[in-house]
Amino acid sequence: MPEISKLYLGEEHFEAVKRNSSAQWLFTAEDSIEQHALSFGELGNALLVALRENNVVADVKYVLSASRAPFQAVYLPARALYVVVSDVNACVDLISLCAKSTMLSHVATMLETKPVAPSGVYTGLSLVEICRLFMSDEETQYGDVVAGRMVFTSALMYAFGHELAHIFNGHLALQSDPKFASINPDQGQEYLTQRTLEINADRFGAGWAFEVGENMLKQMLIKVYADLDSHERTRVAFAHRVRYIVGVFIASLYSDARLENHFSPRYPRSYQRFIVALRELRDSIAHYDRSARNLPEHVREVLARSFAEIAGNIDNLRHPLARNAIWIAGEGDVRQDYLESAAEVTIKSLEPAERRWTVLLPHLSQHRIGRPLSESLIPR
Repeated sequence: MPEISKLYLGEEHFEAVKRNSSAQWLFTAEDSIEQHALSFGELGNALLVALRENNVVADVKYVLSASRAPFQAVYLPARALYVVVSDVNACVDLISLCAKSTMLSHVATMLETKPVAPSGVYTGLSLVEICRLFMSDEETQYGDVVAGRMVFTSALMYAFGHELAHIFNGHLALQSDPKFASINPDQGQEYLTQRTLEINADRFGAGWAFEVGENMLKQMLIKVYADLDSHERTRVAFAHRVRYIVGVFIASLYSDARLENHFSPRYPRSYQRFIVALRELRDSIAHYDRSARNLPEHVREVLARSFAEIAGNIDNLRHPLARNAIWIAGEGDVRQDYLESAAEVTIKSLEPAERRWTVLLPHLSQHRIGRPLSESLIPR
């Protein structure tokens, strides 16, 4: 824990961070270790690994807070300091959502674990409403993530990685640069820029969850499953990938459940963000194993079916993870479905952001402190 403690924000920076974030209160390292050891350790380890694997040498800290935002990245240019601010309940809520979601019947079957029927009545509730109830379940324990650490670890890597992208990829530094105003001469351009940076952060988060997941898989196959035949090794790889994909999708739902305003012009629509994460996982996995290319779509379908079972039917979920297309079939017959063509339309809707990325890329490249940036915003 000494290495992690060095990454925790010093009290001399507390007031500056509060002025530049939605945090109402920041916890000292001593209070965090004593009262919130789980969050202190999980977030510290996540930051430690990310800094090392991305070859970041800048001053990046983290701190636990009482905040409206579950995770938030802050830059203090006068101090050359970056900070990830995490609400003290963020990890606990994410653990609870992971645990309850992976216990659902179809998900548990896919994960090869024992299903546990959730307590409570969820009939008629939307997917976001169900997720909020799952998050507020005070009976959930850390050990209840029955599919193992990978689901929660992946969910945390996606959510935490999104904030790290704002730091590593130069987003915050560019926004503090005097040139930022000239790049965004009006409010419409500024909103488009902010949506573009959010999409880039979503893609980075999904890619980081994939990278951590694949590194863990590689170590497992070397150290634990070295004696298995090729068929069994393929089965192990499939099961492990399913777990980290589930984690990313649950983190996406967590973000929707915590979001206060789903229609802010500063943020992309939730389905745009979900599709970017799905495509990033699909393409990254296919690079390792072409036969597993459609695994993210399979996981999405199983998650939708599982939540639909407790909601009464899939239409009750009222979420694009389950139904991304609604149309009038005639005679007032409203139909909903999940169509690949609708996913393609969603990707096409991000073309203005893709064009904006080409404008921002040279500026971001000057400010990045992590790896080189992708030439494209959206995975194709």
